[in-house]
Amino acid sequence: MKAIYNLAGLVAVSLSVSVAAKPYIAAGISYNTLEIEDNSYDFAEFDDGVTLDLSNDDTSSDVWLEVGYDFTPQWGIALRYTEFESGDEDEVAISALNDEEWDASLDVTEFTLEAVYHYPIGDDFTLSMSGGLALHHIDVSQSHELDVEDGEDVVYSSFSDSETKVGASLGLSLSYKIYDNLSLLAQTRYSYTSVISNASVGVGVAYAF
Repeated sequence: MKAIYNLAGLVAVSLSVSVAAKPYIAAGISYNTLEIEDNSYDFAEFDDGVTLDLSNDDTSSDVWLEVGYDFTPQWGIALRYTEFESGDEDEVAISALNDEEWDASLDVTEFTLEAVYHYPIGDDFTLSMSGGLALHHIDVSQSHELDVEDGEDVVYSSFSDSETKVGASLGLSLSYKIYDNLSLLAQTRYSYTSVISNASVGVGVAYAF
C-alpha cells in the first residue's frame, strides 16, 4: 500500500509540473548600444591614408526573437537571437557624376542561451531575471571604390573577415499579461565577449502555448 501511495505522489507531481510547463515565443525591437572591447576593431585603415572610426556609430535599433520553455511557474530556459551593427563612411565628390567612397562596417549576430527566473507581482505582472551564455558572430568589412553615376563602379580595394566569440549575458524583463496567453514586455539586457559588449533596452510581445 505504501508503494501505491508513493507512486500516486510521483504521478501527481509529474502532472503538476506538466501543467505548469509551457513553451513560448517572443519578439520585439531593442535599442542597442555597442561597445568595442578589442581596440584592434576601433578603426578601419586604408592604403591611401583614410581612417574610419567604427566606434563613432555605436547605436542601432534592431529586431529580436526568443523561444523559451518554462519548466515551472518560476524557472525556465530561453534562446534568443538578435543582430546589431556599427559603421562609418566617408565620401569625396570627384566630379558631378563621380564620388570616391570609403566604407567600413562591423556586424554582430548574437545568440544567447539563459536560465530564467520568474517572480510574479500581483496577478498580471511578472519580473523575470536571466543569465547565461552569449555567442557573438562578428563580420567586419571595408571597401574603397569610385561610385560612377553613369557606368560601372570601380573597386580600389575591399576586405572582409569574421570570427565567433563566446561570453556571458544578463537580462531583466517586466511582463504584463493582457490575455491568458499574451503578454507585453519591457526589458533591459547586457551581453559581453572579448570583442564586443552590448547594452540594450527593448519592448516586445510574448505568446505562451
